[in-house]
Amino acid sequence: MHAHITLDTTVPQPEVTERPIDELAQSQPDFEGRTAVDGLRHMHEQRVADLANYDSLRVYPTNLTDGPLTLISYRDGRPGMDDLTKRITRNRQVIYKKKGLLETSAKEVDKIRGPGVEFYALLQTTIEESGVPIASLRKIHTTEAGAVEQSPSFVKFEEQDALDPEEVEAYKERAAGRKVVEIGALWKEEDFAFDAQLSLYRRAIQDSIERDEIWFMGVVNPVHRTLTRTFGPRVIRTIGEPIAVEDEDARKHVRINPAYVDPKTFFDDMLDGVEADKLAGDFKAAYKKEYMISFFLKGLNTRLLSDSTIARLRPQLGVVVVGGERIAA
Repeated sequence: MHAHITLDTTVPQPEVTERPIDELAQSQPDFEGRTAVDGLRHMHEQRVADLANYDSLRVYPTNLTDGPLTLISYRDGRPGMDDLTKRITRNRQVIYKKKGLLETSAKEVDKIRGPGVEFYALLQTTIEESGVPIASLRKIHTTEAGAVEQSPSFVKFEEQDALDPEEVEAYKERAAGRKVVEIGALWKEEDFAFDAQLSLYRRAIQDSIERDEIWFMGVVNPVHRTLTRTFGPRVIRTIGEPIAVEDEDARKHVRINPAYVDPKTFFDDMLDGVEADKLAGDFKAAYKKEYMISFFLKGLNTRLLSDSTIARLRPQLGVVVVGGERIAA
């Protein structure tokens, strides 16, 4: 059973297909003969043209541990993408069944669909029929600024009185006047490295920084532990107790945890975690967080960050100036 929610049905804007270069070799020409700086200038011009439009299909060539992959994002219902969306649902179901999250009898049906849903997917080849999705996640966009109660998982936690009132109040204060999205349906093929999953989070975080979005998540126990260990409790802000998933397809033992992430303060929260780890003498944990900071900065237009954040990030931040803007390289 899923709570009734109202999804964003904004009329799509004119299509703009972006092709930002996510991983750039230092001054090496790409397949079109462009240098890294040329590629950054191209990315800058495209993003300035349509900074907030997420109704278009956006394509990001991405170089990860498993080699070159293609990351795309698109709104559910976009013409020509239905077959890919079905393959994403099918693959996610297979992975969830293997991990013991879903009953083996669960049907290959995604119960949360509509124009308010945005998909992020990582493909082995292209966005054509031969493209094979190997990882994806989903954003559910609510219709009203600050409407945390429109997130389907938030409603479930609230109904079961599993939320901490003080933590919820802090979350609502951060969400006031901002776009609220719910992040979920994350999966990755087991043969691919962890950075495949991280690249989806990176793209989603960077988009959310641009759009001033704040995230809510209902995260299954294993993923909640991994995210908290990777990013720290200052980033993955848990605001209540785990609850069972009220769905006939979910296994009885599955529990989800309520948490939110504030993309606006993501890098400051990570830096606070690094400082805390160093004070505690846990230099291994601090190093891992510093690596994550560098990974999540790649491709980000740093004009979206405050001067105080930029000052704190200087040890991790290598930038190229393009069109008057600073792009993390």
